[in-house]
Amino acid sequence: MGRWAELGWVDRQGRLHTLQAPDGSGPATVTAAEAGWPSVDDELQLRPDAEAVYLLPGDSGRQLALCDLVGPDGSESPWCTRSVLRRAIAKAASVDSRVIAAAELEFFLSDTTTGRPVFDTIEQYGIVAGERYEPVLRAIRALRNNGVPVTASNCEYGGGQFEVNLHHGDALAAADQIILLRSWAREIAEGAGYGISFDAKPWPDNSGSGMHFHQSLWAGEHNRFWSPDSDEMSADGQSYLAGLLEAMPEMTVLGSPTSRAYLRRDDHSFCPTAVCWGGDNRTVALRVITESEAVARIEQRDAASDANPYLPLAAQIIAGLGGVERSAVPAPMTTGDAYSQRDLPPLPASLEQALALFEQSALANELLGERAHAAMLEILKDEADSPNEPARTVF
Repeated sequence: MGRWAELGWVDRQGRLHTLQAPDGSGPATVTAAEAGWPSVDDELQLRPDAEAVYLLPGDSGRQLALCDLVGPDGSESPWCTRSVLRRAIAKAASVDSRVIAAAELEFFLSDTTTGRPVFDTIEQYGIVAGERYEPVLRAIRALRNNGVPVTASNCEYGGGQFEVNLHHGDALAAADQIILLRSWAREIAEGAGYGISFDAKPWPDNSGSGMHFHQSLWAGEHNRFWSPDSDEMSADGQSYLAGLLEAMPEMTVLGSPTSRAYLRRDDHSFCPTAVCWGGDNRTVALRVITESEAVARIEQRDAASDANPYLPLAAQIIAGLGGVERSAVPAPMTTGDAYSQRDLPPLPASLEQALALFEQSALANELLGERAHAAMLEILKDEADSPNEPARTVF
């Protein structure tokens, strides 16, 4: 019997799909509709990435190769969201820079009988209520042995809510690891008898779940965001920050692609509602960290935990690089409670608002390409026009 290859690919929504194909059998294929683009007829081939091979959890010793979706002739496909991030990384490389990124990701554990969170009280950073679920969290942290470098976990700001932090590394790997974490954490939680949700807002009376991206630009061993002569960011870092601020409203929908995601956006929810930046301040949209060259970075905090990570991270990289290219200057730093400062520019408060900006965005068209930009608009407008309760994701 011949050997089989385990292949993984990611659809438009950011869901991992796997299939087995006999070694040497020729390229496996899927359709663009299967990849989350229902109005597109294109056939796509799976092209394994030799630099994205991961050991599957368990003791089988099997490996999973993540794949890019390409056209029948092997050319880049507009329907591959992983390729969108590849292009953004290539743009950074064209100016001799490497993007280093890491994510924080929030999720809920639930009781499968009641369908409610496993506890109701807010236990942020506490250890008492969460101790009972430590076997699940320990197994999630152990995914570092499978190439998903979880560095920490803790209770978060909602009852039954937890957060995991991932170690920094190359931007494409950082996004890949989010995909794998969500899939494998589900297997772990369900195997222990719990439900798990990365949904942006699973319950209206509880906190929402976010996905934060930390990012920096490196030229060789030098962090381009670091200024050795100042407590502030370097000129490049400030311009990158300005690019992020300018593009955040029009690119919001890539990190918050469902109506439910906008239910997160409320005062004092620790989900940003305004275009602003600060230091160690959880009420702002962008946090700037400058303690040393090793850690100097920007954290963008607005994406929902169920978003396709390739898209918001790619958008942020392109926006930041554009700011550097223009030597853009950021608005003044916000101090204190950003929620109470009503003069700050607002972020979109609904999917409809976000789509109106996204539709007119030249940057979004550049990022996705004309065909994918138009198709994305069509899909998300259907979601926005739905008269029913906002759809839940499958995460």
